[in-house]
Amino acid sequence: MRKVILLSTLLMLGACTSVSDTKSVDNTSCVSLHEKGDYDNAIDCFTLLIEQDKKDYRTYVRRGGSYHRKGDFEKAIADYTNAITLEPNKAATYIVRGMAYSDNKKYSLAVSDFTQAIKLDPNNANAYFERGVVWGLWGQFDDAIEDFSKSIRFGLNNAEVYGIRGATYFDKGEIDKARNDFNQALKLDPNNEFAIQAIARLEERDKK
Repeated sequence: MRKVILLSTLLMLGACTSVSDTKSVDNTSCVSLHEKGDYDNAIDCFTLLIEQDKKDYRTYVRRGGSYHRKGDFEKAIADYTNAITLEPNKAATYIVRGMAYSDNKKYSLAVSDFTQAIKLDPNNANAYFERGVVWGLWGQFDDAIEDFSKSIRFGLNNAEVYGIRGATYFDKGEIDKARNDFNQALKLDPNNEFAIQAIARLEERDKK
């Protein structure tokens, strides 16, 4: 436990280094702060790295990620946009900016970013999944189901995807397909609370 506290303290000192001593700041320290949930100091740390090298798009993405986790979506979007300006051909950056747009309820912009990510990487499962989520929020269930299905086909084969596709089938009134997806979610994760509750609701529905 003391070793953990010591390590945390050392990383914190690195994050708080003055601009004149930026040589002591490195990406590993900044990422470590982010992973610990210390987003304010992670942001300060990434800012020092950006001052060292304003052309490394990855640092903007990482600082954007810390802003994103803090809930400061506008600053996250600004950093992701800077990253895209520097390196416009990375699908992953469009995905994270799309997620920030979605979290900020700017759904049209989110769909545009996910679609651009798919153009850059047509087999990107995460892009299809995130775009499917937005389609579902808009009530465009067929488009959502198509995107969830593609995300599964391209490797995002987990309980969450089956659960949310099942919920979309349910909203569309296709109960048997919904049940199949909830059961598949439970096969992949027997403790998945969403799928457990969904199956229970369907069983109650069948009794009526």
